[in-house]
Amino acid sequence: MPALGHNTTDTYYSTLFHELTHWTSRHSRCNREIGDKQYAIEELVAIFHCLHLGVIAHPKEESTKYLNSWLRPINSDKKLTFSTSSLAQKAMGYNVSSQEEAHLKYMDLIEKQGKKAEILEEDEVKVQQNPSSKMHRSMAES
Repeated sequence: MPALGHNTTDTYYSTLFHELTHWTSRHSRCNREIGDKQYAIEELVAIFHCLHLGVIAHPKEESTKYLNSWLRPINSDKKLTFSTSSLAQKAMGYNVSSQEEAHLKYMDLIEKQGKKAEILEEDEVKVQQNPSSKMHRSMAES
């Protein structure tokens, strides 16, 4: 999670999703190399990932030189724009599949606990007690 102290919700979430992109670089996730040479590309992957999500970065004015250094590799190799965008798309795919996997595990856990989950909307889950569960019977008996 980003450190507290962001001026707006927008800057908090742009930082969160930017850092989440870096999290996907690990070899067990999307396996992107990060080193001195690859650092500029990794930063661009994070920016592209945020743009794919509709999250716009809010760089500080003093970061302009730093941001321009990230653009140098793309200016020297036009194909790099497409490969960097592809890496960002893979990061987004990893995050989405991880979320879906976590949701399925959550639903399995609810089912194992004797509860029934009713999906109301895409992001909203309503949990109802299963009438046949031990917890429901003990509450009804008291």
